[in-house]
Amino acid sequence: QAEDVNKVRQRKTLQYEEQKEAESHEEIGMSRRGYLPVSSEESQGTILCGLIAMLIPAVVLCASSCWRAHHQTQMPTPSFLLVLGEKRTMHLIIIPVLASITTMTMTWLNYKWYQHSLDTPLPETYYVSQAINFRRVEPWSAWLARWSIWFLVVFGVVEFKGEILPWELMWLPLMW
Repeated sequence: QAEDVNKVRQRKTLQYEEQKEAESHEEIGMSRRGYLPVSSEESQGTILCGLIAMLIPAVVLCASSCWRAHHQTQMPTPSFLLVLGEKRTMHLIIIPVLASITTMTMTWLNYKWYQHSLDTPLPETYYVSQAINFRRVEPWSAWLARWSIWFLVVFGVVEFKGEILPWELMWLPLMW
């Protein structure tokens, strides 16, 4: 019976400790499942500004190419800007570079958020893998934005390669 009493005490002590740990996690904004809450308004605003900044060059270039298509008059345009407006440059260089910059900024914001909100400084490393997927749990809004950006990059590259390759080689961009 003494062993049973000790087991019950240990179980109650363990339950009490788990309850206290859950309460402390809720105080700092962490749920029991390990997911972090939605980030502060400041970091979400920064992410939103970064996404908007990433879309502005694409919208401007798209609008300028639409304007050129509807107006037959030729404007003197430097060859550098003509190359920037080409579809291959947009899909293979500009959009992936802007996605890398945006998601690296999101990674940096996540490091600062961990340090500021949770008092858990992480060693900061900026590898390509962390631009694609942050190594810790991040807010759902940042996770969704990060994966949406990279999905659109991959889709754009595959779509462009699918347009220029002959039908017999269409499987190549789908397999990489």
